[in-house]
Amino acid sequence: TGGAGGGVSGGGGGSHSIGYDISTASAVRTVPSAHAFAPLANSEAAVAASWLPLSPHSLLVGTSFRWLRLFDARARDEQLACHAHQKAVYGVVFDSFDPHRLLTFSDASDTPTGLVKGWDLRRLAHGSPLFTLSAADAAS
Repeated sequence: TGGAGGGVSGGGGGSHSIGYDISTASAVRTVPSAHAFAPLANSEAAVAASWLPLSPHSLLVGTSFRWLRLFDARARDEQLACHAHQKAVYGVVFDSFDPHRLLTFSDASDTPTGLVKGWDLRRLAHGSPLFTLSAADAAS
């Protein structure tokens, strides 16, 4: 398919996911889907997500409840959870040069500016970022 794609899921049983070709604004394929990929938690919104570069079946999700959650599409359940920030995780981006490194973005709890944390995916279960950067760090 050409162009950027997106998806929409209909409600109820027998729903379908539809891919769109942005350049022609038309549906290019329909894939049956019985239900959502996986529930995150009660009232927990997925705010950011990124597929793992070395594992095309794994999705890393940043949530509104401050967590990074790793899901495997084949297992349809959570593989790992890490308390990543003090506020919602608004961004999850993998390093294009090292598929084990990623950055997350959130609002800082003590200032209105953002907070960026660098992580090594292999150490994510420990819950300790490699580094943390804030606007105050950039100014100094």
